[in-house]
Amino acid sequence: MNRSLSVLIISILLLSAVVPSLPKIYAGTFPGVNGKIAFTSVRDGNFEVYIMNADGTGQTNLSNNVASDLLPSWSPDGKKIAFSSNRDGNFEVYVMNADGSGQTNLSNNVTTDLDPSWSPDGTKIAFTKFTGGDFEIFVMNADGTGQTNLSNHVRIDRSPDWGPAAAIRVCLAEPTVPRPRGQASHQSGCR
Repeated sequence: MNRSLSVLIISILLLSAVVPSLPKIYAGTFPGVNGKIAFTSVRDGNFEVYIMNADGTGQTNLSNNVASDLLPSWSPDGKKIAFSSNRDGNFEVYVMNADGSGQTNLSNNVTTDLDPSWSPDGTKIAFTKFTGGDFEIFVMNADGTGQTNLSNHVRIDRSPDWGPAAAIRVCLAEPTVPRPRGQASHQSGCR
């Protein structure tokens, strides 16, 4: 057996021993900690955020707004849902309580903000922001403060997703080109 294969097998065995001991809180866990599934539906004539029990019963419209409300993401403790809405004229990241109350605009700016994703500890939300030329991955505190561009790339970066160790995966929507000043380019796909 060659050395690379041996290292791979040992790594997989070690990882399988560690992963079961990791806490079971992940952003957007389905069903959520409270046993509910959040989803988007147009059954009322426009995009709305709904929840339902894991068996499909109890389907309830939470956002209940004439604007488009979509892309829900559960907080790790199951008490809040982040989502995107265009109720203020452009898509923003909002948060609401698990019962639909307390709907609050977190990103609150004139650009398009989509794809909210809670950090495993519930203190941050990663999201996609249109920065005037392309989409970038931003992160902010759970109260909307401290918005920071993480990807800062010349091409489109979308759909952030936190891993269990609080790392953010970024999925590129299209192939990339070399960065300015000869910096390395990224491959399309998730990194």
